[in-house]
Amino acid sequence: MATGRRWLLPALLASLLGLLGSSVLGPHRVLHLDPYLEAGAPPVSRHAPSTSRARGPPALNHTREDFWERDDSSCVHVDHICSGNGRWFYAPAGRDGVALHQPNAKLLVRRRDIADSHGHDVQIEKGIWFNVSSASHHFYNGATCSFSDAPYHMVVQSSWNEMMGEFYSRTMLGLDRWMQDYPIQAENVQMYVHFVDKRKQRLFEGHRLFLRGLPNNDKFDLLLSMMPGETCQCYAKLVFCGYYVETATTAIVSEDDDGDNDADDDNDSDSAITPTRQNVTIFKPKAVISNPKTECGKADPQCTVYRNLRRDLLDTYKQKGPQLEQKIRQYRVQLLEQKGYIRKGSASSVDEWKFVGLAHRKYRRRWLNIDEAIDLCDDKFANSKVACVTIDVEEAKSPAEQLLMHHSLNALVGVHGAQLTQGVLLPSHGYILELLPWIPFYLWGAWVSVTHAPTPLGVIFHETALNHIGYPLGRDSVPLCLDVDPSDEELERRCLMNETSGVIEKFRWADRDFNVPLKVIDDFIGSFLLAENKTICDNMKRRADEKGFVLYNAFCQRNATQRRYEAEHYYWEKNTSQPKNIHEGR
Repeated sequence: MATGRRWLLPALLASLLGLLGSSVLGPHRVLHLDPYLEAGAPPVSRHAPSTSRARGPPALNHTREDFWERDDSSCVHVDHICSGNGRWFYAPAGRDGVALHQPNAKLLVRRRDIADSHGHDVQIEKGIWFNVSSASHHFYNGATCSFSDAPYHMVVQSSWNEMMGEFYSRTMLGLDRWMQDYPIQAENVQMYVHFVDKRKQRLFEGHRLFLRGLPNNDKFDLLLSMMPGETCQCYAKLVFCGYYVETATTAIVSEDDDGDNDADDDNDSDSAITPTRQNVTIFKPKAVISNPKTECGKADPQCTVYRNLRRDLLDTYKQKGPQLEQKIRQYRVQLLEQKGYIRKGSASSVDEWKFVGLAHRKYRRRWLNIDEAIDLCDDKFANSKVACVTIDVEEAKSPAEQLLMHHSLNALVGVHGAQLTQGVLLPSHGYILELLPWIPFYLWGAWVSVTHAPTPLGVIFHETALNHIGYPLGRDSVPLCLDVDPSDEELERRCLMNETSGVIEKFRWADRDFNVPLKVIDDFIGSFLLAENKTICDNMKRRADEKGFVLYNAFCQRNATQRRYEAEHYYWEKNTSQPKNIHEGR
């Protein structure tokens, strides 16, 4: 197979997004996209206000309770807050006489507080700090300080939020529920992400894509970008979500700062709170944005929190881009044209086709024989109107590309990892095939390949209108130590776990490249996408059992006469005959 064939999808997306004119995507104009589908909005300038100088504060809604005022929201908020000249300070109240919430407040980031939730090797970003005194109004200069047009600026934080699956479950899940229950006009909200680790200060297109599924103005940046510079920028309301919030005295806080705080608590800004006995609101990074409505157990059949989140996101995408379905259809037409499956102008047949995406990564966990899998699909299933394409989220230059990539698919196949998170964007009744890494009993990480319960990634598909299927890869998926007799398990173990040769670095599941038996792709397409009565629950279970698949979440009908679809879960029994993983329970 020609290597250029592998990159058909990125090339097509570049063509589709060519409407951006002279942008890096090229001059071709193929398809009009709404503004929210265009290349990501430029990041907010770190120090320069986005509005004209000396703009006053926009109006806030003071007629109701907002979710960040609730004790169970893991949020804290301040009003009329400004940054500039190396400090945080408050702006005075306006002439309307409305009381403002302007407490002494301090962001406290200490390794001893977050090691368990954010990792013991976390390297705290010292450039992120927030420390403001309630008596700092005298630093405000109405002639030089300008308020942002957006009344609400919201910072979100959770542990491991640089990983897309963790961001989806720890940040998006709770936050979406709060914003649905306490609606705010979308154009009034601007959002930022707080990455605690200094090595992870990057906002991916996946972050922007998911955040665009919330009611906001589609402008996103890092919390780091808000840190005080030379110019003065003010915000009518600044909200931090994903934190433990408590009240202490400044004296206690000062005594507790033992040098373990890498967030520059003791900055020399004279607008910051000082060690006197004043009350101060302390907030510390938390593992998750809490919401009582999203805390049900993942194995509870009545727990539909991820179904609700997926529905909310898709509804918001369609509200922001009402022509989305039409554009997806045109994208599919051009995909089929480029593969040579239909002639130009014969778009009427596009609805008869099914599209399967094979998830590819450039670095860790590369799918080594993905070209052969595409060839198999093309050769065997093109006549059945199945088109297979390569999906590479790392190639996407905007949230628009990722949405087009995934919402056009009927199925997504890939090894366990963050690249499958966007599978939630597949249309209802879509299939996600999660290839489970081979984890022998002596290798750390067995939880990623569980078959008796949802995988750590699979919880996001639980009780949704999607079919989540797993397939345990075997020893033949690992292209290492191939010269060792496979019947000599001890010799094979010593080879795979050899630190001197460096093989173990390539063998760890998170870094391992892999091969997929072509029969797995053949069986998956034939047994699920093309099977007769494919939506009947018992038929799905039977085919899964016959071909060695586990049905984590089957969105199916109990019989052919029942029109209603329900989510069923056909986990395997836990295998007690195999040696217990030596790392379990550690």
